[in-house]
Amino acid sequence: MTQKKVFSDTFSTTALAVYEEFEFAEALEKMDLQELTAFIIEKGKNRFPDPDAVAKSIQKAALAKYAGLAWQQHQSGNFEAQTTRMIHSSNRFLKYYLCEAAFSLVRCDKEYRDFYNLKYKEVNRFQHKRALALTARKFVRLVFALFKDNRLYRSAE
Repeated sequence: MTQKKVFSDTFSTTALAVYEEFEFAEALEKMDLQELTAFIIEKGKNRFPDPDAVAKSIQKAALAKYAGLAWQQHQSGNFEAQTTRMIHSSNRFLKYYLCEAAFSLVRCDKEYRDFYNLKYKEVNRFQHKRALALTARKFVRLVFALFKDNRLYRSAE
């Protein structure tokens, strides 16, 4: 959640409440969105302008971390490292197959190809690896939504 800057302060009261209440990412991703929004409103003392968006961001970050598609954070004071490794605390096989599926989508689906190319052009180092990981994160959100709504995937083309 610190990488996506969900909270303005990583150690705010609301952020600490989320960290204490939900030890594992699975609990956050399985929680109902309205319940999570109510939790955010209660712990944040109704100070968030859009608590629904905050709850959605938290769930997205939890899905990415569970799948291993997030980066480690290295910082000290005002310094924040630009090049960091991906986290190792996930299932490496899940990460591998999600990246393979995302690359297959890049080759076959125009929307994912455009997204991959956009992310590829954003940086100068490790373009393919970064773009593929971000495309896989987008794919994870798609798979989650399809399972949640019990639907089949239909391409936009």
